[in-house]
Amino acid sequence: MTIIDTNPAEPPEGPDGPPVDPWIGISRVEAEVGLGRSTIYRRMDAGTFPVPRDLGGGVVRWPLSEIRAWKAARPPVEPTRRGASAPEGSPRRPRPRKAERA
Repeated sequence: MTIIDTNPAEPPEGPDGPPVDPWIGISRVEAEVGLGRSTIYRRMDAGTFPVPRDLGGGVVRWPLSEIRAWKAARPPVEPTRRGASAPEGSPRRPRPRKAERA
């Protein structure tokens, strides 16, 4: 007797091919990578982030596999200590002292 699972956790691979790569919108991309929308678009313009596909009707989506591949290719980030100085080359300037502000 063959038992068929009517609600599998993962779609089975078979004659129809491998599971479909889901398409995700900007909100999910933000959640996946931990970056804000404007940062994502700036990086896309710079060519350092995957670009979405136009699905028609004003809808754009990213393949989830591309976002995860981009994340996997990123170098590991070391946690920063609170109050630690900004990395060299950072655009931030030190805050002026009280005597210099007036």
